[in-house]
Amino acid sequence: MASKKSTSRIPSAALGQKEDPAHVCQQAMRRMQLAHRWKSADGRSAWSELIRMAYGDNKGRDPRKLNPEDRIILARRLHDFLEEVAPRLKERGISRGELCRRAGFCGRRHSDEKFYDDAKELYRLTLPPDTNARKRGIRSGAERYLRLIEVLAAELDHLSVHRVADRLLRGTSLHPLSKTEKEWSDLEKVQSYLQRIVDELDQEFDLLNLYRRTAELKCSWINEGSKLCWPLWDLDPFDWVTSASSPEDIREFRAQRTAAADLSQAYYRRHQYFGRRRCEGEWWLYGFETGALQNDEFFFVPHAPLGHVLIWDLPDRRADPTDYDLKVRHELRHFRSNPDWLALPRDDWDPEKACPTGQTEGKSGNPMFQYHFWVLAYPHPDGQRLVPALYQPGEEGGAYLLPLDMEGMEMMSDAVWVSMTEQCSVAERLKTLLAERGDDGLNPIKRNMRRTAEWIAHNPILKLQRECEERSRRLDEEFRAEG
Repeated sequence: MASKKSTSRIPSAALGQKEDPAHVCQQAMRRMQLAHRWKSADGRSAWSELIRMAYGDNKGRDPRKLNPEDRIILARRLHDFLEEVAPRLKERGISRGELCRRAGFCGRRHSDEKFYDDAKELYRLTLPPDTNARKRGIRSGAERYLRLIEVLAAELDHLSVHRVADRLLRGTSLHPLSKTEKEWSDLEKVQSYLQRIVDELDQEFDLLNLYRRTAELKCSWINEGSKLCWPLWDLDPFDWVTSASSPEDIREFRAQRTAAADLSQAYYRRHQYFGRRRCEGEWWLYGFETGALQNDEFFFVPHAPLGHVLIWDLPDRRADPTDYDLKVRHELRHFRSNPDWLALPRDDWDPEKACPTGQTEGKSGNPMFQYHFWVLAYPHPDGQRLVPALYQPGEEGGAYLLPLDMEGMEMMSDAVWVSMTEQCSVAERLKTLLAERGDDGLNPIKRNMRRTAEWIAHNPILKLQRECEERSRRLDEEFRAEG
């Protein structure tokens, strides 16, 4: 009996037995389902920390439980938050049971009830004032809190999950402000500070709602025959496709139109290499082929200039530091021998046409403006939040567009910012910009993003919607005047 008991804890693979195919498939499916969460956890925000606590690292290792102090703080804050938003949820016809059902909580079904008794799960996720936490049995697992935050963010005027998590987790060990200086690297501080700027602008200008409204309108219009795909390229290149075109051309057009009408691809066209190192020896993350516009019309999005950057022609610094240094020196001499190449674009707004102007080559005739880099407040591919992103208009190769998570920040440590008199890594340049403070109390990145944040309300999709609404209003006036 003793021998049987001791071997029962040894994995079947170690005993020479084949693993259950169903179990292997289940594990693979689980990893696929969690892939976007692990990618979302590549940062030091409260939301990222909660994801890591719920699901562990990017291989599903080391998920953790909330400690007693953290779960009490979180449960109390969640109780207060639900009390505060209860009227708004009621207006939308969302009961507590429905809220929990959407979060995927399973309850018992009573024979005389229509819905699962899901609302009771909130008993163990919330802590009203003057309530004994031990007797209430507050949940220690992070996953249910995470799923509930996602549903609340989606239902409450499309709040960002970052903003909800930041509020609910303040005072816990998961919140960034609870960390000591020694617990943060400079790169983590830069990434987290950029995210905070984006979150503050989202709260001030309702950016996420404007982005989502834009996406919903354009995707619905595509199904009605529209070609407008801002901030991605329109469907105009397919004007020549007709019912008499070849089957291959028709299939390609159909695929492009399907993608254009897909809400999950409203701000990035999806492909297998996005956000990855595409091939061996390519040290930078692939952010091409997203379909993003490459002209001034793109710049309705909140943005701040970053500068000219050496990246695409540089070798892998970690593989051969000497080769990297020599190439950087060569590129610096090359650029500085052509001062026009380091000229700065004019980042302006045309009040008469209500559109951005001067960000790309345009009337200036300087093609190097296409290679200027910018920092954006832009939707994450998961669509649930806004994040800092890196953008370069580019030319033949297409625009470069990538969220600036920690992996992106590490890439920026090997990219080189350059002016006529200075150069440093892009990560160092970001540190300098974020540490500067002007007479207005703002650093250059927040100042420029704030200056351009209002522009998104004038983007081509929302502009067209306002024109449609105005025509409908005038038609209604004429209709009633006839009566």
